[in-house]
Amino acid sequence: MTIEIAIEPYDRHLPLIEGAVAAVRDHPWTFKEVGQLAVHRDGNDRHERFLRDGEFQAAELSLSSYLLYRENHDDVTALPIFPRRLFSLSNIWVRHDSSAQSWKDLRGAVIGIPTFQMSLGVVARHDMQAVEGVDWREMAWASSHPENVRLESPVRRIAAASLHDALDSGEIDALLTPEIPSDPAFREGARRLYGARSIEIERRQLRDNGYAPIMHVIGVRTRILQENPALARDLLEAFTLAQEMAWTRYDDPGWGLSFWGRQEIERQDLLSARRHWEHGLEPNRRALEEFRDASFSQGILRSRPEIDTLFAPTA
Repeated sequence: MTIEIAIEPYDRHLPLIEGAVAAVRDHPWTFKEVGQLAVHRDGNDRHERFLRDGEFQAAELSLSSYLLYRENHDDVTALPIFPRRLFSLSNIWVRHDSSAQSWKDLRGAVIGIPTFQMSLGVVARHDMQAVEGVDWREMAWASSHPENVRLESPVRRIAAASLHDALDSGEIDALLTPEIPSDPAFREGARRLYGARSIEIERRQLRDNGYAPIMHVIGVRTRILQENPALARDLLEAFTLAQEMAWTRYDDPGWGLSFWGRQEIERQDLLSARRHWEHGLEPNRRALEEFRDASFSQGILRSRPEIDTLFAPTA
């Protein structure tokens, strides 16, 4: 059986999509380009299609949705592969005419978010307390999508057609999103809450915490892992090799669209960025435990599961 794996077409996934890591395959697999909010070659709504509809044998999956799903299901098991990491402060937007400069200025405001359980939301609500001393309960929360996994969340649905429209009209005061709307009017009417300061704060978080926040894991149907005991190890090897190939491609200063992309890679090397992208359970245990604890404190999880029970062994 060919195993279909739905992933985002990130730079670190291109070698997988291209078949450049075929030499490590002990199992036939194919990679599908499926977005979550964005529409790619093979569509979008990846999380729902995988968890709700039973499509694909494996998929890149929200860490938050996976933890929530696992409270009631055991038919999906995660691999310690973490293809998406984001810091939160760079992804908070307000209107250009807003006087807000930090989370402190948004006490009592309405915050728009695609879903309450979104992994970036979990991290942002944790960060607003850690960085600014602000409790997330001091804001109201409004969403634009139904929850990926059933959850009684403290959010209301927006009336506007999109979060962008809701921000523009004033229905919400700020927007927390992992994907910037493509409409040029968005950038004309909105700005990052923390502006350029967000980068220095996030670099300090990286130094102090010792990790970059995990957004996604790779989930696999549990029965397929049981039928193919070496699959978890082989996929970990394949994703690791693809990521190493992606780093190497940036040796060419013309590889990306950014004129200064190579210089940014060099700056990140000073922060040991490659180490902070490492797959595997042990290098990421602290990040996973703190994310789990934040999910519990925000009422998303009913309990704090042991991290080892959530991931397939890859030895």
